Amino acid sequence: MGTMSKAFRNLAVFSLVVSALLAGISSAQAGEPIFLSSDKIEYTADNSGDIVAFGGDIEISGVGKGDVIALGDRVEIDMINKGDVVALGSKVAIAGVVKHDVVGVGENVFLSMTAANDLAAIGAQVLVDPDASVGGEASLFGDDVIADGTYAGEVEAHGSNIILSGQFANNVVASGDQVTLEGYFSDDVTIRAELVVFGESVQFLGDLTIMSPNPVEVPVGIVVGGRTQIVEITSQEVHEEFNFPQAMSIFFPLIGLGVALLAGIAIVVFGGGALIIALTGKVSRRGVLMLRDHPGKSFLYGLAVFTAGLIAVVLSAVIYSPLGILGAAFGIAIMLGLSFAAYAVFTLMVDRGAKPHGGGKRFGFALLATILLFMISIFIPILGQLIAVAAMFFGLGAYFGGMVTSSDEIAG
Repeated sequence: MGTMSKAFRNLAVFSLVVSALLAGISSAQAGEPIFLSSDKIEYTADNSGDIVAFGGDIEISGVGKGDVIALGDRVEIDMINKGDVVALGSKVAIAGVVKHDVVGVGENVFLSMTAANDLAAIGAQVLVDPDASVGGEASLFGDDVIADGTYAGEVEAHGSNIILSGQFANNVVASGDQVTLEGYFSDDVTIRAELVVFGESVQFLGDLTIMSPNPVEVPVGIVVGGRTQIVEITSQEVHEEFNFPQAMSIFFPLIGLGVALLAGIAIVVFGGGALIIALTGKVSRRGVLMLRDHPGKSFLYGLAVFTAGLIAVVLSAVIYSPLGILGAAFGIAIMLGLSFAAYAVFTLMVDRGAKPHGGGKRFGFALLATILLFMISIFIPILGQLIAVAAMFFGLGAYFGGMVTSSDEIAG
């Protein structure tokens, strides 16, 4: 019993960490968060606290005092907001006044806001409007990046085609296949590029350093306030400035958000599977024994149950029967399989005899172990997804085996 209690305490610590991440979504001063979910969302904030929106087309305007987090296909945010603004979608547009940080991620990202602090933008196309201004650091990543506007802090831009046409008060570092310099640069500029293009109105007050595998000449008439240095490098070295640690520095706010949201999804979705396990003690115990003694049979059972459910849902769609009910049942089965796999492995680790224990502990074990499995499936590329799929088949089959087979038959 001592081993089980210790393991439970360790998992309880994990749950507290997850809870803390979830609490991070809501700032202390923002009040109760507002959750929006629909295919089309049009919301006008009125001194609202935190806003979390999931949908297809999302439009948020008005005045806010908390963080704004929007994930959809098309996301437009135009508001006066005291907190952060984080937008992820296929097409992202952020305008208005943001008193804190701005993060925009999408295929097409258009930015015309005034941001008091930092800006991070990642997309196939990233366009910063001439009216935009950034009070802190700016990090821009994309195939095509056009950095117009005004920047008070350091600017970092990486991609294929980079155009720097704004006003830059601090250091600028850029790398790409082609970098075009058209703006006003008050401090040092460092460029790594295959091709460097100079606009007629470009001005440099600080040092200019250009690294390229091809010959570069600063056109006559362009004045550089500091020293000019041109360094020959290889094509491979052009993009070395954009390395993994630097990319992670931009993704940190997204990672924190992602962990919190995924943990919330895991608690809501897989909590149902954990509840089923807690309410079906004898079936759960037999299922653990099934997985321990007959793992191959458990996997085959799970594959058969999954295939049968998938066929039922497809046939239901064809003959227009209650698809929603069957689809929900199929989803519950998948959820149960993942929950039970995580729960069974945990039980076998701390209790080799799979002794029965209370429903409350069973629920806690199943839920927390499932969240851990869910995190593994998300944050370990390819292998994590394979582990989750295999776990679903093993767990679903073991639970089904525990449902249709007696303990004596399993032991035999």
